[in-house]
Amino acid sequence: MTNRALIPDSAWQQAREVLTGFDTTLFLVGRDLDGWLLSLWKQALINLVPPGRPLSLPDFAVFSRMPAIRAMMDLGPMADLIADRTGASARLLTRLDADFIGVFAGLLGLSPTRPCRTPADQRIPAPDFIAVYVRLARHVDQVWPLRLATLRRSTRCARRAT
Repeated sequence: MTNRALIPDSAWQQAREVLTGFDTTLFLVGRDLDGWLLSLWKQALINLVPPGRPLSLPDFAVFSRMPAIRAMMDLGPMADLIADRTGASARLLTRLDADFIGVFAGLLGLSPTRPCRTPADQRIPAPDFIAVYVRLARHVDQVWPLRLATLRRSTRCARRAT
């Protein structure tokens, strides 16, 4: 999850421009919120503090009630906002502790039980949707988590296709 308030409008616009002309579905996977919240707080504890600035992290009870943190945990409105900002025509929410791989495979029209690898002697080009990920990763300069996620996804899919 990310604090969507930290994503500048220009980055949302870049993502929307890259996705224009494609029928896109937002696929959002939620995890155990209590575990995620504690993990986020611990991460904030170990993040570097700029020299000369004090650690300004509140205790866990206060942190867990902060409006920005609560907004990150409210997946329905977050999905609506992301779908709206990116131009996604549909959204699909699932849980990490559920069969999210099966749900994702179904979204792509793939069998979740069929192996993803092709025989070594068969070379096929990467699917067309890879270009969308690569274009998005190259043009969304200000949102490094999105850039990293799109590059990671495109690399995995390209490896499976070869």
